[in-house]
Amino acid sequence: MDGIFSSSPPETCHLGAYLLKRLTGLWWVADFRDPWTQNAFYPYKRQFREKIDRYLERKILFFCDKVIANTPGNKKDLIQGFRIPEEKIAVIPNGFDSADFPQEVSKEKKHKFVIMHSGSIYTVETLRGFFKAIEKLCVENPELKDETEVIFRSGFEERGERALRRLSLPEIAHVEGSLHYRKNLEELMRCDLLLIFLSPGRKTSVPAKLYEYLNTKKPILGLMREGDCANLIRETKTGVVVDPSDMEQIASVVYEFYQKWKRGQQVIDPDWKLINQFERKSLTAKLAEVFEEC
Repeated sequence: MDGIFSSSPPETCHLGAYLLKRLTGLWWVADFRDPWTQNAFYPYKRQFREKIDRYLERKILFFCDKVIANTPGNKKDLIQGFRIPEEKIAVIPNGFDSADFPQEVSKEKKHKFVIMHSGSIYTVETLRGFFKAIEKLCVENPELKDETEVIFRSGFEERGERALRRLSLPEIAHVEGSLHYRKNLEELMRCDLLLIFLSPGRKTSVPAKLYEYLNTKKPILGLMREGDCANLIRETKTGVVVDPSDMEQIASVVYEFYQKWKRGQQVIDPDWKLINQFERKSLTAKLAEVFEEC
């Protein structure tokens, strides 16, 4: 064995690797796929447990040879929160495997303009402005109401639909159960607009599904505040980012996408050179470089 590689969550993987390095003296790379105590969803904030976890996280960060963060914002937080040397931290984001995507998808024009969100629904308050925008468009444009469908493809359809109903789920929107991974990718590639949303506190988060969205060739509507996720959508030229509370702007953007769909116009011109950097083969090569530096 040449070295040790640990990846979290769960964070106990790093604790095991810490003990193994102390026993063997081998180099160790600690990969944080999500932040630990700096996570927006960390459940023990301002509790005694947080002091213990931060102590353990600090031990891990300083004792390992290299740290991997999955977004630039998470790297910055580690530097500021734990005073880790910048050169010790590499950024390797999540990504996609192009082999998982169907090679061909029907280009026949559908009768409906389909907006889809794929994945678990954790917080729905961010969607309040989106729902109001859809309702406004349906009232002002009866044709759009007849030709548009909003689908939330979630593995938690009952819980998700109850939460969405509390926000007055628009008539043209509904929640459906999850599909097999490759079937889900195929469905994404048949949609016309992909929806992704983040709660305001998640500035450094980039959901894994966004990387799949990038490879679908479909436009993305990001409902979020400024941060790593918004930057990625803009830099790859794959969509539009709108503040989730700006109902008027959301309505304007959705209507513009709808009009382009009606006319059969090309909607986006992605930066494929940048997007291809998130192919897992490229990311694995970056990981190998990190190993070589140890």
